[in-house]
Amino acid sequence: KHLSRVEIYFTMYDAAAPTSTLELIDTDTDTDTDAPSQSDQMRAELSPTRHRSSPPVPPPRHLPRLGEKELHIAPMLDVSTREFRYFMRLLTKRSVLWTEMVVAETLRHCNEADYDLHLAFEHDTRTDNGTAHPIVCQIGGNVPDEAAFATRLVHRYGYDRIDLNAECPSDRVTGRREFGAALMKDVDTAVDMVKAMVQTAEDCGKGGNYDNGHGEGHTLPVSVKTRIGVDDNDTIEFLLDYIGRLVKAGCRSFIIHARKVYTKGLSPAQNRSVPPLNYHKVYALCEAFPHCTFWLNGGLRSLVDARRVAYGAAITGFREDRNAILKEKDIEDGAPCELCQPHGIVPSPHLSPSNLHGVMLGRLAMDNPCAFADVDRYFFGQERNPCRTRRDLIERYATWVERVYPRRCCDDDPAVTLGRSLGVEHIPRVRNCCP
Repeated sequence: KHLSRVEIYFTMYDAAAPTSTLELIDTDTDTDTDAPSQSDQMRAELSPTRHRSSPPVPPPRHLPRLGEKELHIAPMLDVSTREFRYFMRLLTKRSVLWTEMVVAETLRHCNEADYDLHLAFEHDTRTDNGTAHPIVCQIGGNVPDEAAFATRLVHRYGYDRIDLNAECPSDRVTGRREFGAALMKDVDTAVDMVKAMVQTAEDCGKGGNYDNGHGEGHTLPVSVKTRIGVDDNDTIEFLLDYIGRLVKAGCRSFIIHARKVYTKGLSPAQNRSVPPLNYHKVYALCEAFPHCTFWLNGGLRSLVDARRVAYGAAITGFREDRNAILKEKDIEDGAPCELCQPHGIVPSPHLSPSNLHGVMLGRLAMDNPCAFADVDRYFFGQERNPCRTRRDLIERYATWVERVYPRRCCDDDPAVTLGRSLGVEHIPRVRNCCP
């Protein structure tokens, strides 16, 4: 039954965008939004189910506009700190920021005075652009009681969503501690974790015990960030069953990294590049679970890739978007996908699935954060971006750094400022004498 639904999906969208996106739909006219038909030969060449026959299904008729989709900046260990999040919030008001993964066990057993160290964000990351929202807290773990405790704290601190990490391939996570990507191999535990988080979020919303900034009755949304397969479990049957069980547990939101994950044999960095991308499976999930929302992660190397995948090739707004990053020479390119060819592309669907709510980028933000300087205008359709120049950006950031980290009398001591790079072993004692 599931396979038949997936096969039907692959006939839903045209395999390639129109030859010139600049000739797309005029937003001021009432135009039929059905994707233009492709020849049977092109369908046969591009469809992964080209050796099977499937009845045609019409594409969705909703034509997205700029601003209807979301762009998330991925949680990255030792990167997504409050300093990084503040810098990115200066660049973009609309993008969704994520914390580093917070281990639920740590929250359960640390002192209450240390909660701010792991979860506080509002006062540290509020910018002169306004609020620190939207922001997501990601937790990791495999004990439902600890996940429930973490959910209560995340609700109290006023995050917009809590996410369960079910895709991290680090040995520190998947080894002895057995969470992250290990949850894909222990689906029963993943289901129990989701149930505990969803039930706790609902209870917190009904109780209204915390002043979390969302008002009484707000239920903290729960999502799961995962991959399309793990080790030898990489079939579409496994993926549909895995996501289906999480859906039955109460989760309705998923961030899907469009690669499988290897828990042994590859480093975390290799797991982000060696396993081939397969966007088709993400699109298949959108079709198989129309009542759920999905975000696609993996292989998006620019804002051009992000917008094409999130909105589809038929995105409106090109005609008034005269200063867009996207140039006509870029329109021939789709998003990267090694399913089509080893270093090839998968043509973007004419219309993205209506329940594909957006995309997630990580390495681009880490390697070149200023690539996001135009994201609010280019991706979200805003009139202008928060920072006009790099000077404006760095002056705002420096002001914040000086406020959060005021200068100390011992900062002129190289043993403090340069740290262990000088071989100094008594730094904690030096720091303690100069708060």
